[in-house]
Amino acid sequence: MPRSPRLSRSRARPTSARKSTDQKRNGEVAELCFAHRAAQLGLIVSKPYGDSAPYDFVVEGGGKLRRVQVKSASVVDGNSYHVNAGHGASNKRQYGPRQVDVLAAYVAPEEAWYLIPREKLGGRKTIRMAPHREGNGRLERFRERWTVLGAPQRELTLETCELARRPGRTP
Repeated sequence: MPRSPRLSRSRARPTSARKSTDQKRNGEVAELCFAHRAAQLGLIVSKPYGDSAPYDFVVEGGGKLRRVQVKSASVVDGNSYHVNAGHGASNKRQYGPRQVDVLAAYVAPEEAWYLIPREKLGGRKTIRMAPHREGNGRLERFRERWTVLGAPQRELTLETCELARRPGRTP
């Protein structure tokens, strides 16, 4: 007698569950890439225990500690990549001065980092970045601006994060 579809272990996850899992995994990979890049620059990177802090990392550089929230985007929407710059499940709220100092936004397909001080977000809960286009977008001045975290001012000639590369993609 054939098994009921409800009992089949080979059944694929619903699309919404798959999307949620993929987004979580992309976020985890972005965090690993952030820690890797920051450490390459000589910054000291600490991860809080548990998942209850409003930030992902504490970074020490230039004699200061900064709370960093890492966000990522991997799909272009129209002409830009969108990153959620707020927190909260359904009703997004902007980060306050006691929660986060810097938003680190990673555009994975372009291997581009944006290090944006919280106060420069201007209360926005969503930000758009277009590292693949020519121009002077509002956030382009924060692209690869690791000095925001206290990294020394120097030419960045670092290897990309191998974890973020998609299969079949060449450097």
